Amino acid sequence: MFDSTPDISHVDIKIENKKVEIKETSLRFFPLKGKKTLDLSTEILKHLESYGLDIMMCRSQGYDNAATMAGIHGGVQKIISDKYNKHTNISVKRLSTTRWSAHYNAVKLLQENFEKFIEAIEALCNTNENLDTRGAAESLLPVVCQYTFLCFLYFWHNILEEVNNTQIYLQTKGPSLDKVIIKIEALSLFLNEERQNVVDKALNKTF
Repeated sequence: MFDSTPDISHVDIKIENKKVEIKETSLRFFPLKGKKTLDLSTEILKHLESYGLDIMMCRSQGYDNAATMAGIHGGVQKIISDKYNKHTNISVKRLSTTRWSAHYNAVKLLQENFEKFIEAIEALCNTNENLDTRGAAESLLPVVCQYTFLCFLYFWHNILEEVNNTQIYLQTKGPSLDKVIIKIEALSLFLNEERQNVVDKALNKTF
């Protein structure tokens, strides 16, 4: 009897009798010549290169909580991410039939990272991928590049942003009934009076 289980990338995997062992492996220990973020990032990249490790193949970074290392505005992590931002740890969100916030998050993520999304699909069209993955990517690519798709992407981003802000407000504790009514009426007013502006903005962004 032969059995296999495909993972999400359609690659058959065998998990029977597999023992998971978690361990930490260090490539090298070396003295630092400086303590500034630029010095640290330069040293890290230099030693990775000396091992023949391509930083463009890096999928994620991990640092301690020191601001010099993990600071989002000027730490080593930020410097390396700005230079080598091919892999951004971003995943496309699924739509939810029950949560409106999921609709906005799905559209927002795609709209703000559309170029990277296209690059990822193009990479999946590569002949190195299996037939199922390649076929799905090749079918999806022309659809998301259509003018109509782009128009609706920007259109729904603007609409769902307002809807999301309103539903978040309605779920907060404290607002009185009259304030809730004002918020809902404001959303209704936006949808009625700004509809043409929303359409125009979507069309202009598409160009």
